[in-house]
Amino acid sequence: MINYYFGSKENLINEAIHSLITSLKDTFTIFDDPSLTPKEQIRGFLLQYLRIFRKYPFIIHLVMQENSVFYKSQIEYFEFLNAIGMKKFKNAIREASGEEDPKKLTIMVSHLIGAALLPTLIEPLYEYVTGSPFSNIETQIDILLQQYFS
Repeated sequence: MINYYFGSKENLINEAIHSLITSLKDTFTIFDDPSLTPKEQIRGFLLQYLRIFRKYPFIIHLVMQENSVFYKSQIEYFEFLNAIGMKKFKNAIREASGEEDPKKLTIMVSHLIGAALLPTLIEPLYEYVTGSPFSNIETQIDILLQQYFS
């Protein structure tokens, strides 16, 4: 059935990744909204990003595997991040924090994305170990931004 519709398992995976990446690219449009403060843009971006990760957890784990094979859609997304996405995110962080050093801004991007995504990635294990789930994602992001930008 997969071969009939997609030609191969790899084409099916690429199509699924393409759908995910289209959604991920769309999250960066929030940085173009002048009615939002930089912190509001960052908050909205991280919330949208997390909602996508929660919607497609199986694809996220596939994309994050150490794998020397990159699908065409992944490469296109990496190019988008390099050309547009990270610049928008770094600019919002620069405006929210006052930081100007490009290397520090890159580290701040990884801190924010990592801190936002980790609870989603480890939630089943966390709940098993602690007996309780994480707070909702809005609360998680609000606490993260309060700690990071205060």
